[in-house]
Amino acid sequence: MIKKGFTLSELMIAAFILTIGLLAILGLYISLSSSIQKARELTIAAKDAGSIFEEIRGLSLSSIRNKKGNSTYWNSLVVKNLSQETISVFNTNSSDTNWNNDPLGLRVTVSWQDKGQNRQINISSKFTDF
Repeated sequence: MIKKGFTLSELMIAAFILTIGLLAILGLYISLSSSIQKARELTIAAKDAGSIFEEIRGLSLSSIRNKKGNSTYWNSLVVKNLSQETISVFNTNSSDTNWNNDPLGLRVTVSWQDKGQNRQINISSKFTDF
């Protein structure tokens, strides 16, 4: 007589293998979710830095020089979507304290908090009056 069906040990082994597979998929899902969140934040920061550069492109060098140290002005130009996001504009030539160089090299730094860690992105470009 032939018995049909599975033994208890075969079912337990199958359940164990299935559990390991599901845990691997769950780990992958968690890892991908974290990576997607970091990529999202980086994209938002880059967009905000780009927005600042677009604003700067519309200003004359004298207007840029007048607003150089006014972080409140630069921070007011974008909607803050990142935790504790701040925007700073720096002269890339540290010896040019009055921002008189032409072309004027500028670096926009966007800083934010990500799970208790400080993150930032820097974008640089040069500007001149036509």
